[in-house]
Amino acid sequence: MSVYIVEEERQKNRCRPAATLRADGGRGRAQEFGDSPRTLPSLRLLSILYGRSASALRPFARYAILANVKSLGLFLILLGSLGCGKSLEKQVQEQIRTFDHASLSEQQVEVQNVKEIGDHAVAEVRITTAVRLVKKDGDWVIEEFRIGDRRWERAEHILAVINEQRTETTLQQLNLITEGIRRYADLNQQLPKASSFEELMDILSPQFHNQVVRIDAWSNPFSYQAISADGYDLKSAGPDGDLGTPDDLFPDPQ
Repeated sequence: MSVYIVEEERQKNRCRPAATLRADGGRGRAQEFGDSPRTLPSLRLLSILYGRSASALRPFARYAILANVKSLGLFLILLGSLGCGKSLEKQVQEQIRTFDHASLSEQQVEVQNVKEIGDHAVAEVRITTAVRLVKKDGDWVIEEFRIGDRRWERAEHILAVINEQRTETTLQQLNLITEGIRRYADLNQQLPKASSFEELMDILSPQFHNQVVRIDAWSNPFSYQAISADGYDLKSAGPDGDLGTPDDLFPDPQ
């Protein structure tokens, strides 16, 4: 076994890699111990010691060890600092623990599974916390959630913020759909011939509406109905999920 020791600069506020590896043959600057010097078959160390020579190693520096296991033809990199390159599971856990100034412990947040899809990821998380309930009309109703040590958040406040954001998102969607209908009508001199919202989306996408939208922010389907040759009714059922109630949402007047 040939072992190469490479210095990694001590960084207080950010992490930097000890070396960059490239599959082009050859070997960068390093200090070898053990067997006689050999060329690593398909790896090259670049930017070793950040421009420093092997003699510039300092005792307080952290180290990365590159081992050439010749019998297996494998290369093993052991990083001396585990703070650099946190796992996705760890990042998810930390962000949930401190989300919106919450202060949950590591034991309260368990990341069970994470799936990466390009630049996005979906995480399955189990959160253990406490809730306060109050009895109303004979039924127990959640009143508060604990989000940290001696910190509680009222359930009605959480729902109010969520509904406010969902309302804003749904209105934006309705206005974008209305703009797509207008663009279609300008080009074709008539409204889309659709008897349902699903048919409307099939007509508008992707030329007149670049996103296929089926549901509002409450996961309820939008409603579309042609009422005349030049008129239509487009709306969302709103927070209660029922059409024809006072909280129905409509696009801005054109």
